[in-house]
Order: sequence, then structure tokens, then C-alpha cells
Amino acid sequence: IRYIEAGAFDSLISLEWLYINSNQLTSISNDVFYPILDSVKVFDLHDSDDIVLIDNPFVCDCSVVWFRDWIVSEGAGVVNMPKETKCNSPSDLQHKAIVDIPYNRWICNSSAFNTFETIKFAVF
Repeated sequence: IRYIEAGAFDSLISLEWLYINSNQLTSISNDVFYPILDSVKVFDLHDSDDIVLIDNPFVCDCSVVWFRDWIVSEGAGVVNMPKETKCNSPSDLQHKAIVDIPYNRWICNSSAFNTFETIKFAVF
């Protein structure tokens, strides 16, 4: 799996289990988890209550800055091992935990941040 787009889980109302670690995810749409957070158990074999996203080669650009904020605020109790959810690129951020990257290191233009802030306040 390389990408999970918005709406991918919308019609899966009976979804109970989802394994997403150790794939080729480079980014995740900003609302992919919201339809399933109350009903699904997203896990790996070590912990059956958490979203496990480790071992995915995330591209740490503006498209995943929302994801960093979600892990830090809403997802802290949901995402298993947030410090192990790391960037693969760009090269200066390779192997760095997504949650540890400060805003000034994200590659974003101001309109992208404004869009993100609108989404953030509308969703949260």
C-alpha cells in the first residue's frame, strides 16, 4: 500500500481489523481515519488497540503536516510508537520522527498552511 485516500474507509461500516504497518505509505489523506476511529481496531500483533504506522517511508512535506499535528494532539493515545513513525524523505529529515520535526522544517507554502489550519479547526 502506497497511499490511503480520503473516503477509503467510508463505506466499510463493519470493518473491525486493519493492518497498515510495514507498507509503502508515503502520505495519508487528512481525513482517512475519522470515519473508522470509533469502530475499528487498527493494530499489529503487539498491541490490539493502536494504529501502527511504523516501517512506512513517509515523505515529510506539507501533505503530511496535518498528520504530525493529529498524532501530537488527537492521536497520541491512538498511534502506537509515535516516535517510530519516521520520515524517509527529504534526505535531511530521513529517519527523524514525524512528531519531532518543528514547523519551520516542513516544506510548505503559506496557502498550504492556511488550508491546513482551516481543516484542523473544522475537524477538531
